[in-house]
Amino acid sequence: MDPARPRSRDEFKVALICALPLEANSVLSLFDHHWDDDDGSPRIGKARGDPNSYSIGIMSGHHVVLAHPPGIGTIAAGTIAAFCKLSFTSIKLALVVGICGGAPMNKGIQIHLGDVIISTGIVSYDFGRRFSDRFEMKDTLSEVPGRPSLEIRALLAKLETTRQTERLRSATYYILRKGSRQSFPSPNIHFGIFSSGNSVIKSGEERDRLTKDKNAIGFEMEGAGVWDVFPCIVIKGVCDYADSHKNKTWQPFASDSAAACAKVFLGHWHSDKEDIQGAPNELPALPWHPAIPRDSSNTQVPSEHPSGQLYDPTTDQSIQGYYITSFGDPTTRLVEALEADSGAWNNEWHSKSPQTEVNEDFCSYYTETGTPGYNGTDGEFDSAPFSSQGSWEQ
Repeated sequence: MDPARPRSRDEFKVALICALPLEANSVLSLFDHHWDDDDGSPRIGKARGDPNSYSIGIMSGHHVVLAHPPGIGTIAAGTIAAFCKLSFTSIKLALVVGICGGAPMNKGIQIHLGDVIISTGIVSYDFGRRFSDRFEMKDTLSEVPGRPSLEIRALLAKLETTRQTERLRSATYYILRKGSRQSFPSPNIHFGIFSSGNSVIKSGEERDRLTKDKNAIGFEMEGAGVWDVFPCIVIKGVCDYADSHKNKTWQPFASDSAAACAKVFLGHWHSDKEDIQGAPNELPALPWHPAIPRDSSNTQVPSEHPSGQLYDPTTDQSIQGYYITSFGDPTTRLVEALEADSGAWNNEWHSKSPQTEVNEDFCSYYTETGTPGYNGTDGEFDSAPFSSQGSWEQ
């Protein structure tokens, strides 16, 4: 369910910054809804004195604002971000999305044209001291862009796992192929350091030096300007190898790949997302049945009756309760409880039952009355008649 139309700029929590029209077109094409297209609705507007131009809409369930810089470079991007923060004071995450140069290799893994790089950090390659015979970058703690926020670092740590990276790659490829008759290569996802500055790198030697000295695998011109204004992630597609062979052939595909990856990334970003959708911040308390004791220290697990129904051994009667249809995401508390055989979840006692089915796709709870259940994979709420999954009634 998409969010309702925002009533004020305070409801926008995600900013997108694209330096080139090509990059903005890729992102705008993936908006789930464009609030600018709503005729007759009040305009969102911007703060007095803000010269920026914005596009607003929905992407992956979030209210997002896309800022259009008048040019490329860290100075232009930083100025745009500062004015954006003046108008949209509740921004929790900024994504710098577009194209970049890439190193040929990342820790022994080849980086192909069209692959996407997600930033884990950023260094400014043109900020430092110029001597007669050399340039020395400033890289002391007080002179470099800060670390990503704890929330961003935690999400990146999750997405860098092999399983989540593969899911991210597959979802990105699905978006690229959706609605297109062209044959696209499947872009790989890389995590690493971006080197950012106001000049274009067209030297393989300079690229290799930055890769060796700073562990940089991506080279772009906007991230450093935004990094100190907002909690920021740079997501860019590799269109060249930052050497003398630069050309624009791969730019459209690299731009589309980055936009698709950004859309998938936002699907994993849950900061204040529930508030936007009008859902509670915490899971609702699920109904409790006397046959499922709250105290796991003195528990009699519901058993299977010869008829195939579950019953309470203390009363010898069939019971109503929860039917675990399937589970997939091992990071949820539900699966942790099942794997530990404790059944402790939401301060209740849920046992492994003969009716538990295991599936890798999703995890849902259903009650007989169709009470909303929690989907452990996507963090969404769902409901369905319990009768569709079977009944525990006599």
